[in-house]
Amino acid sequence: MTTKQVNKMGFGSLRVNKVNDDMAEVFVYGDIGGWMDGVSADEFARELKSLKVTDITARINSGGGSVFEGQAIYNSLVNHPAKVNVIIDGIAASIASVIAMSGDTISITEGSHIMVHKPWSIAMGDANSMRKEAEVLDSLESGIIDIYAARTGKSREKLEKWVSEETWFKGAAAVDAGFADNVIPAKRKENFAKSNILNYYLHLPIDIAEDVCNTPHIRDVERVLRDVEGFSQTQAKRIIALMQNGYDYRDGDGQREAALKLAEFLDKITSEVKNGGERSS
Repeated sequence: MTTKQVNKMGFGSLRVNKVNDDMAEVFVYGDIGGWMDGVSADEFARELKSLKVTDITARINSGGGSVFEGQAIYNSLVNHPAKVNVIIDGIAASIASVIAMSGDTISITEGSHIMVHKPWSIAMGDANSMRKEAEVLDSLESGIIDIYAARTGKSREKLEKWVSEETWFKGAAAVDAGFADNVIPAKRKENFAKSNILNYYLHLPIDIAEDVCNTPHIRDVERVLRDVEGFSQTQAKRIIALMQNGYDYRDGDGQREAALKLAEFLDKITSEVKNGGERSS
């Protein structure tokens, strides 16, 4: 067996095991996306292309990450000539659940979870930029639901409901929903992927929350508002308070609605600044 550790930075790790001339294992653990110090699509595609085998086992334990890089990883697996057997080792959440759908077979260990939800985004700019971002998110969601529908055979209406509500499926529930083919009996407690992304999920299962979560730092958001966007410290604190009380993306129906609300808020705060409010330069 030949083992190659391709990346081990931050919360992402890609490892490739060449078992023999016909079989290989690929481990996708942690965050997805090179900019997040996670598993990048470029390195994944490069390593996958080098595998001249007939069977690939892709083991996934990830809280998600970049939608675009995750879609590229999904496409790399789908287009590889080998038979792809996916095993969900702990978590396949958000875009990692899309990667899991690349398998010719999909297995999930007894204590593992699949999660589907609306795609998120981080954007800066004026109200028009936020509205444009909402349109992009709608398009991404539609494509993701297409992938789920092809794999599960479920109606688009049902899948849209699951996605809208951030739905988690554990073990046998994932099989019942069509996201996996079979359950692998657990021999030990699952080791869930470590990721700051998990802090932001609304319905995070208690077994994952107790194991992996870190508290997000509001002061980092405040620093961006001051240093990048140019708001005073008082205004930055006010924006944070408003977002927490009325513009928290977790309170709405999804990131699209949050983007539209934030667009309205930016219109309002801009108007206030023009009418006498101070903004630091």
